[in-house]
Amino acid sequence: MTSRIAVVLALVAGTATASAVTVTGNVKWTDSAGGTHNARRVRYVVIEENPILGSVVAGAGRTDLDGNYSEAVTFRPGYTGYAVIVLADNDAGFVASDGTAANTYSIFGGFRHVLDPSTHIDTTIDNGTPNGRAFSIADAMYTSWRFGLSGRAADPTPAPAPVACAYPVAGTVPYFNGILNIVAGGENDWDTAMHEYSHYLSSLDPLDNEPGGPHTWGTSNIPGLGKGPGMRLGWGEGFANWAGIAAQHHDPVGGHTPAGVPNVGDTRYDDTVQGFWVNLETRAASWGNDDGQGEGDELSVCRILWDLGDAANEGYDRVALGHDMLYRRLRAVSIADASSPSGFRGVETLHDVWMDLAGGATITIAGLVDMGAIFEQHKVSPSPLDDFVTTPIMVTGGAPTFSWLRQNNGENDTFEIKILAGDLSDILLTITVPTSTSTYTLTDAQWDALKALPLGAYQYSIVGGDRLVGMFGAVRPAADQTLGYWSGSYGLTLLPTPGAATLLGLGMLVVRVRRGRSEA
Repeated sequence: MTSRIAVVLALVAGTATASAVTVTGNVKWTDSAGGTHNARRVRYVVIEENPILGSVVAGAGRTDLDGNYSEAVTFRPGYTGYAVIVLADNDAGFVASDGTAANTYSIFGGFRHVLDPSTHIDTTIDNGTPNGRAFSIADAMYTSWRFGLSGRAADPTPAPAPVACAYPVAGTVPYFNGILNIVAGGENDWDTAMHEYSHYLSSLDPLDNEPGGPHTWGTSNIPGLGKGPGMRLGWGEGFANWAGIAAQHHDPVGGHTPAGVPNVGDTRYDDTVQGFWVNLETRAASWGNDDGQGEGDELSVCRILWDLGDAANEGYDRVALGHDMLYRRLRAVSIADASSPSGFRGVETLHDVWMDLAGGATITIAGLVDMGAIFEQHKVSPSPLDDFVTTPIMVTGGAPTFSWLRQNNGENDTFEIKILAGDLSDILLTITVPTSTSTYTLTDAQWDALKALPLGAYQYSIVGGDRLVGMFGAVRPAADQTLGYWSGSYGLTLLPTPGAATLLGLGMLVVRVRRGRSEA
């Protein structure tokens, strides 16, 4: 009897010598609709269960982009089996109840007894517990992290270090204070989680210097905070809005980004906790069509960045920089600033972006009006109101009057009228508007200069900005006066008599549709 008991104990406790095993498996997490997705790059731990020598970690690593893992381990004599533990921890960071690594959410992945011949353990993580939902947050963070890595391509700046995420926290608004704080109910909202992770990335780059405080989509922060702080808040929040959605479109195949996750991979920003959504690609929002209020409004900022980065797919959107290339360009901007310890700073306002894009040595007139059409559509640049194709300018008549919408929440107050060659090859006239107005009749001298041009088809753009009171409460240097926001280009026809309008008008109407603010 004694010998039979010894045999059973030996079988139960494993061999008397060390045993080498390769443990394999796949880990999936579950979304709010019940769909399952591979848990990319999450940390796993193989635990040796040993009643004689004590349980220990026998191996650890990360899953691959398909959620698979394979770990070669050697178990000590006397082991009875092994377990796999999976943690909500990947290259982007970890998710914990309080933002500390010691309390990282984890899932028991399964157990294999020593007598079980299978060494494969698959794990499907639920969405019904805080532990399970943490893996959705972790995968969202990883998606943003990959976008951050792309923004650092060929750049010596180190990759972003892991960041902690705490959830659930009190309140209805997630926030970043060195830790991503996700409110209860928002753990399945990738858009809000990735917005907060983008704040983390922008703090590393650096790409914002916002003052903080309340902010609302579709509302300019300038009236309440003043020009400088209002622009910086609008930029910081708008950048995070854009980067969170853009990251979902960055290399989805190469990054094995999960498909079919509710509200993920589209062009909408969804916040189910606060109950609103905004489409970055269209004018639509949960409260109705809204183009934004200008450079102090996060809605205008994120939609401008989106249109600069996405495909040239609308009448006013003829720019297609690519989201990752736009991110790299933003990170490369260096602006002289005596108040900065280094003497330079990065992008802090939407106007900084315009200065970089419009102030380059290789920028063309066509490039300026193409970018201007985007800034105009989203209520930053002035918007011309006159169609000098349908109603051409007769050089035998009186001086024409130009009119426009100020935009920028009414803050634009200094304007120029640019008369452009019909093929946008040159600026033929720059007419400075002497007062802060939205309608201007040319002086006799300006009218003489315009009608001295050969008869025919031209284009024009209105350039404007809030330059009387600069972004930091003082008049900006004169050198900056050339960097106001351009509108898109609109048709202008010079004719000697009304009877000559037809053919020239038709030609310029085509140009107007091609270069104007919108096709409508």
